[in-house]
Amino acid sequence: MIRRVAIAAGLLIFVGLILQSALYYHLALIALLSGIILARRNHGASWRAISMLAAVCTVIAAVQVVHLHGTGLSPRKIVGLMIGRPSICHILQLANIRLRHWY
Repeated sequence: MIRRVAIAAGLLIFVGLILQSALYYHLALIALLSGIILARRNHGASWRAISMLAAVCTVIAAVQVVHLHGTGLSPRKIVGLMIGRPSICHILQLANIRLRHWY
């Protein structure tokens, strides 16, 4: 039983890394967190291993940001692309309008 749980947790983490590499961060987060929770609940993932996974995810994200910035995309579009939306400009503008309204 524990072996099946370990395989499932490892598979979820692997799929999460693949999804992150393909710029599906919203799905990658779900898969990575599910794999980590599954592993932690079954005493399979140490905090050191989770820290290493976080470091790998950070490096992947940093490389993607540098690559996307090199293609000429604006920072707003890069963030929008990484969170699963083609453009978050309208959300940022709406937030800005609401903040101006309150202050």
